[in-house]
Amino acid sequence: MAQARRTVAAWTVAGIISIAVVAGLAGAKFIQISQAMAMAAAFPEPAEAVELYTVNLIESARTTRAIGELEAIQRVDLRVEIAGVVSEVGFSSGEIVEDGQILLRLDTAEERAQLAAARIEARRTQAEAARERALFGRGASAEASLDIAEAQAAAAQARVTAIETAINRKTIRAPFAGRVGITDLRPGQFVAAGDLATRLVGLDEALFVDFALPQHLATAFDRSRPVTIVKGAVRAQALIVAVDPAIDPATRSLSFRAEMAEPAANMTPGGLVSVIVETEAPRSRIVAPRTAIVRSPYGDSVFVIAEADGQLRARSQLVEVGASVGDQLVAIEAGLTPGTLIAADGSFKLRDGALVAPAPESASSATANLENTP
Repeated sequence: MAQARRTVAAWTVAGIISIAVVAGLAGAKFIQISQAMAMAAAFPEPAEAVELYTVNLIESARTTRAIGELEAIQRVDLRVEIAGVVSEVGFSSGEIVEDGQILLRLDTAEERAQLAAARIEARRTQAEAARERALFGRGASAEASLDIAEAQAAAAQARVTAIETAINRKTIRAPFAGRVGITDLRPGQFVAAGDLATRLVGLDEALFVDFALPQHLATAFDRSRPVTIVKGAVRAQALIVAVDPAIDPATRSLSFRAEMAEPAANMTPGGLVSVIVETEAPRSRIVAPRTAIVRSPYGDSVFVIAEADGQLRARSQLVEVGASVGDQLVAIEAGLTPGTLIAADGSFKLRDGALVAPAPESASSATANLENTP
């Protein structure tokens, strides 16, 4: 009995000691957590640096963008018609040539010899035809003999004309004044029929821009309005001057040609540009930067920035995004009103209730967005 009492007492003491140890550890941990919370409370709430943008109403039109190719007003590839050996090159690479200037002449020694013989034969047959004509007039020759002589004279003259034409086809002249391309042709070089002699581009400053639009957009805009040509940071205006008569059945698109009267220095024939076409009449609409739009499975949204307790905080706002307006802005069809302050660049870092610190370039960037809108 005494042994049992001693055992119970030992377990009781052990339990008391365990409880005391656990309580001590819990107290120490509570003190540590309290101190950590106090230290955390001593630090200020972090603020996310974002660019701010004030929503505005601007006059703009719905636009679409297409890829265009620059074409010279006058441009031609001059090719060799008849194979032969080069005897004369009348231009240098990149040179400006005059209308009618000889650019390339092939060796025609054989043809000229044939031409001399053909001319002799033509004179002989013409003389015989003249004698037959005189004899027929005096009744000393049959009409059949006269017909044969005149036919032979005509055939001989046709042979002369054919050889002269062959000689002319071995001489390439500039069809208009312009600048020639790069050439490696040299006298003595053999060229085959169809070989490129040179490319000639006219001296006109204006350029054509060829582009195509899908059939559902091809008839949805005023073709009398100018289109905007963009290459890099440079913009220019062009007017539509020609439209294909039918939609391409392979691509279901309609091709257009616009003329750009004053192209920029970096716009050269053969280059690719962006063509911005207004597909509806301009109207007032609310716009926002593309960088302000946050995409999610629930829809598009922006972060509205409002003051709370003297600080700027973010609040998510669902919006209905419309068409593009220029390169940097999009139309907002619903969800925002003019004058609302929203987050632009850096909005991906925000969450509801997040503290916001305006980036230094916010004001200037917002102004630049409006200035870059067509």
